[in-house]
Amino acid sequence: MGHVYSFGQGLSGQLGIKTPHDCNLPQVVAGPWLSPGGESRLDYVQEGEEDSPPRMYVCKISASIQSVISKLPANLLTTDSLRCYVILPLYKDFMDAKCITTFQLPFAQAVLKLSKEMSEHYRSWLATLPRDSMQRLVSIYKNVVVQMLKNTAHNSNSEIDRSMLVSSLRILTLVHSVNFKGGRKGARLDYEEFYIPEIAERIDIRNDYLNWLNNKMRPCVAKDSPISFCEYPFLFDAQAKTLLLRSDATRQMQGAIREAVLNSNPMLWLFDPSQVQFLNVHIRRTHIVEDTISQLLHHEVTDYKRPLKVHFIGEEAEDAGGVRKEFFLLLLRDILNPNYGMFDEYSQTNTIWFKEGALETASTFELIGGDEEIVYALNFAVTQDFYGQTKSIPLKAGGEEIAVTAVNKQEYVDLLVDYMLNTSIENQYRAFHDGFYRVCGGIVLKLFQPVELMDLVSGNENYSWTEFEKNTEYKGEYHPGHPVIATFWEVFHELSLDQKKQFLKFLTGTDRVPILGMKVR
Repeated sequence: MGHVYSFGQGLSGQLGIKTPHDCNLPQVVAGPWLSPGGESRLDYVQEGEEDSPPRMYVCKISASIQSVISKLPANLLTTDSLRCYVILPLYKDFMDAKCITTFQLPFAQAVLKLSKEMSEHYRSWLATLPRDSMQRLVSIYKNVVVQMLKNTAHNSNSEIDRSMLVSSLRILTLVHSVNFKGGRKGARLDYEEFYIPEIAERIDIRNDYLNWLNNKMRPCVAKDSPISFCEYPFLFDAQAKTLLLRSDATRQMQGAIREAVLNSNPMLWLFDPSQVQFLNVHIRRTHIVEDTISQLLHHEVTDYKRPLKVHFIGEEAEDAGGVRKEFFLLLLRDILNPNYGMFDEYSQTNTIWFKEGALETASTFELIGGDEEIVYALNFAVTQDFYGQTKSIPLKAGGEEIAVTAVNKQEYVDLLVDYMLNTSIENQYRAFHDGFYRVCGGIVLKLFQPVELMDLVSGNENYSWTEFEKNTEYKGEYHPGHPVIATFWEVFHELSLDQKKQFLKFLTGTDRVPILGMKVR
């Protein structure tokens, strides 16, 4: 605990020294000293009688702090005055939703009104705060945002509600920029700690996105225009981002259809509108990869945005979604087959990576998206097998003649990793990247974290079979209470996990759970 000192005027008696004498120099107060009770002790005090001295003291403290916050100046004389901006949020009432108008809002407004110089100092101090202090500040203003979402619509006409929401969002933006100023490696808080799941639950993401796009195209935006959460995308969790991506994809798809209609023959649109509305491909099951590539290469890039409709040659099935799912399953099965030579599979991690020196053309990738010297016995070269032929590739100039030692082993590892993940597959990756962005590209995609994008593409295994049953839709005479349906679910819930996953794959084309979960969206 260290030491506690007492000094100053002794009119009422010195703390811990029991003497009325003035002390010009600090005097050590005898211990032992115990750790304070923290907020739980204050809560205990507030539960006491209304006129009890401890409770009255706490009320006086709250009133004093409230007065200080309301008078925080925008122009500070010295940087030392900024200390109160760091200390004040530690007070317990900042976590109380009832104090939004007296504590959180005026404090946020004071921080946002700081001069440029003082704001820079405040940011630098924030960057050095302990993790829990920064986390507390984020929690305070996330709670305010959630409270505003619960109380009113985000385009409320109430000036004070609007001010609370905007100020809180701007404070979160400030803390987020400070936290990630040096990149993710040096960040105190993880990106997920800024997420507000209630945004996806209480906001119409599609309308919010369209309003945001419209505002971006206007030379000036009205002061009372609706607040757009798309201005603060770092608050979106994976579900909100997925809904946002869907909205953007729908917008791009509708744009592609409009362009196709404008550029098409009016007679074609009149007699066979599906030829204009959809990107139609006719595929032989025996040549699924070759037919897909040859047909897609004859289309313009903008056509890739239109809805895909698959026709298997010689089959009558109309593609209402099921044929397309089967097509992708078969296509990916062939493309990912190691014998096809496009990807290497790593069984230990259950992952794949581009195959170095693959025989496929770039367009194919584009269209699918001790004495350590003795111990290591390595040099600055990598040996690769290219379809039966072994080649030695130097990692640096003269690498085959440079042995790996304790001194240069880190350089070797860095060069090897760069070669395996970047240099060796640069052409394949670049073609895949370009093809992926032609179809799925857009500003929304950049909002996803890598792990979120992986879950979006491949799904996850967060199964909730009760949620699955709850959100199932029925057609015709069937309904949740129908005897056949009741019997089906009774049997289904008795199946093993593997059997349930097989049924899910039969029904949806995959045994993985979408990023939005087993919910109807």
